[in-house]
Amino acid sequence: MKMTYTSHVLSDQGLHRENNEDCSVMVTDRPEAGLLYGVADGMGGYAAGETASRLACHQLQKQYFAGFADLPTDEQSEEKLFFLLETIFYNIHVQLVELAENNINLRGMGTTLTSLVIRDDRGLVVHVGDSRLYRMRAGQLTQLTRDHTELQQYIDNGQLTKEEAARHHLRHILSQALGSRKDSFRRAFTDSFAVEAGDLFLLCSDGLYDMTGDEAIDDILRDTHDLAAAADLLLKNALDCGGKDNVTLLLVRAEPAK
Repeated sequence: MKMTYTSHVLSDQGLHRENNEDCSVMVTDRPEAGLLYGVADGMGGYAAGETASRLACHQLQKQYFAGFADLPTDEQSEEKLFFLLETIFYNIHVQLVELAENNINLRGMGTTLTSLVIRDDRGLVVHVGDSRLYRMRAGQLTQLTRDHTELQQYIDNGQLTKEEAARHHLRHILSQALGSRKDSFRRAFTDSFAVEAGDLFLLCSDGLYDMTGDEAIDDILRDTHDLAAAADLLLKNALDCGGKDNVTLLLVRAEPAK
């Protein structure tokens, strides 16, 4: 079934930050290459975090469409697109490390990056860090990405529940990121899936889910059909719950083509 896609993005610096180190990318006018969405959450200080997240989003967009244009028609498979995207993530990591090495004010900068490409009604996810991609399908909210945090291994081993980890004081310690250090990036998380009519995707920085929790995200996405209204409610909830960090959220809905 062919689908049409609508999207909406919001970003806010929150109530306790002096600047916004989050960034997003949304390109929907290149359907032959796919719809490209991404959210990045920079780290490393005032200028450094902004620089890292913006570079990541800019290079993701630039390199993806340039790389796709260079692919022969018979090589535009999921395997080739995943290789392209993983190469881009590695390139961004190298760029960030080299930029920081040559600028003392940017030392230690890094960023998360969560990307979603939708092409031929297939979703391709490539992700590093603790920004997230969720999907609401048939009234059920599912986290499609796996957090690259030090606590994730304890969740995987059954030593911590996801709810316990969400309250743990070490929950923000990343096990992987782009930039930061030469050895901070090893391999991106990847996944693919068929997109179904009615699917609603949410890409977001941890400033959203860390404040609201998954239950509030579930309630809002389940009960609010309009994307702009849902985005407003999600942001308001994050701010009402403390707004301790920058908040960026990007919503994408798939609907049957008319």
